[in-house]
Amino acid sequence: NQLTMEEEFMKDWSALIKDTDGTTSYKFTLEGSMFSVHELFWAVAALGGSGKISKWKDVGNEMMMRQQNCLVSAAPGKNYGLIKNQWERWQLGKFEEAHASRPVPDAYLAP
Repeated sequence: NQLTMEEEFMKDWSALIKDTDGTTSYKFTLEGSMFSVHELFWAVAALGGSGKISKWKDVGNEMMMRQQNCLVSAAPGKNYGLIKNQWERWQLGKFEEAHASRPVPDAYLAP
């Protein structure tokens, strides 16, 4: 019984952040759409990794296109820095370092 990439990600990420009881929230809302930790991680991976991110709005666009087939709102005052905060709160930079060689789903590979 092989784990899916999502299940494997969640198992390893939970171990890294020491979420032994499953109480850490692993979802957040962006413009009314719900995204999970692996979607954020793989969206950043699709853009070349966190070291290549100059605007977190790009990550928001990546996630929205995959889920809703639209870009994030162009309205001023949207705080896309919250995406970066979520990345840091979930310790995804640490996960990225620890699992640099981990494959990402084909859907997230750069075209």
